Amino acid sequence: MKIFSYQPLPKQLLFHKSEAKYKAFIGGWGSGKTKAGIWECIDLAMRYPKNCILIARKYSTDLRDTTQRMFFEECPVELIKEYKKSERRVIFINGSEIIFRGLEFKSERERRAMLGSFNLGAFYVDEASDIDLTLFRDLQGRLRLNTVPKHHGLITSNPTTIDHWIYRMFVLNNDPEYFLVKASSLENIYLPKDYLEELQKYPESWRKRYLMGEFGFLEEGTPVFKDFNENLHVFEDVKYMPGKPVIRGWDFGFHRPAVVWCQIDEDDRFLVLKEYLGKDEYLDTFADKIIKISNEEFFGAEFVDCVDPAGAHITDKSRITSCDILRAKGLSPKYKWVKVEVGIQLIQKKLITLINGKPALMFNKKECPRLIEAFAGGYTYEKNENKEVPYKDGFYEHLVDALRYIFNVYYSTALYDEKFYDFEIPEPKWFNL
Repeated sequence: MKIFSYQPLPKQLLFHKSEAKYKAFIGGWGSGKTKAGIWECIDLAMRYPKNCILIARKYSTDLRDTTQRMFFEECPVELIKEYKKSERRVIFINGSEIIFRGLEFKSERERRAMLGSFNLGAFYVDEASDIDLTLFRDLQGRLRLNTVPKHHGLITSNPTTIDHWIYRMFVLNNDPEYFLVKASSLENIYLPKDYLEELQKYPESWRKRYLMGEFGFLEEGTPVFKDFNENLHVFEDVKYMPGKPVIRGWDFGFHRPAVVWCQIDEDDRFLVLKEYLGKDEYLDTFADKIIKISNEEFFGAEFVDCVDPAGAHITDKSRITSCDILRAKGLSPKYKWVKVEVGIQLIQKKLITLINGKPALMFNKKECPRLIEAFAGGYTYEKNENKEVPYKDGFYEHLVDALRYIFNVYYSTALYDEKFYDFEIPEPKWFNL
């Protein structure tokens, strides 16, 4: 490989040297995996004249803003003969071409039509954890270009959980045609020191996955939501339903304030649409940000706000409560005092329930990544005086708590002390009015 200005890091070089048909580069944030994937494509384009290579991500916007942008930053201009912008196609000086495509499809027919048109010598999927095994298999079936002597399938991704197809295909599979490289963020000598220091501040389970580049959740302790299954509970098409109220769950706190946006559909399925996890933000400005996001992404919606009941308490630091701050912005915070374990049981009940063949609790894959990680094993129990209690990790707990406060209000039938409760709970059927 003639590398021009590209100076591969040791793990990148290991990735390039492998002659395996299918190669995966799994790494933490900033580990150089996308750059390695791009340069591998440049090399294959120049090594085999008239090659045809697909560079893809699940979502077109992510492809345009990240992978495609990096390609044009990295690829030497003297190698490019023409860029057909309307076709998202790069023509190299030797007749090879690279095509950029998003892999989201409105229908199975559209999927078959788009993929069926490809005769590829190679494909590269960035953030491949976003696609399913069926789509990866479909791409393998498009490696049929007869003008190149060898075909290649490349993927790069953050580490997945150990039940993901990437782990099964590239770790558990003993096929020599599948090659895996793992790298941590710490191996990239070009990353700023303060960036790495910031990553070190995250919870241990998060650091192992997104800093060290390790698969799965290795946090000591039992996962709280053992019945959660990404293949069952996570969907691409969990979307906002205009005309139905959007429920916001709020977890207060300066260091990690959190909000989740949810709806309940006509079958009483609970849909988690979006999450937001702040960092070192005062509630006054954080609330303004949440209101702005809400109005932009859920235009015209009626909002119901369920909050941490501790937000109604006056403290020795201020006579203005968190609920007072929200009320001053025109919101009507609702809360109910429910034990943590009861709230978790309410969520568990939804997890194990099917309604007309679909789970009663569903997450939007793209908009709820941290909450999905929490449910997949990041949110765990710890021993506390011989009793298991959720571990206060300072990260996952806040999003789970924000979700739990909604469940407390809408699904708890426990008795409560009236002095802590300043409104009448609407029944779930209220959403059908």
